[in-house]
Amino acid sequence: MSSSAFNVFHRKTEPDLHCAIRQGRPVPIFIAEQDWEFGGTLNPDEARQPGFRVRAAEAADRLLGFYLFQALPA
Repeated sequence: MSSSAFNVFHRKTEPDLHCAIRQGRPVPIFIAEQDWEFGGTLNPDEARQPGFRVRAAEAADRLLGFYLFQALPA
């Protein structure tokens, strides 16, 4: 498993909807053009964020270049 961090954005109008983008990857156009806000950096080997699944993020990063996830209340 890679230890590269992800930049995490959340949608302003739907704060539970997140998009994680591996550092060094280009930011997808839908993030740049819509109502998204930078929420911080997530290191998958250390920090955990509700709804973030490391294996799913790794697969989505390889296939799509980003990982969408929803942070459900605990």
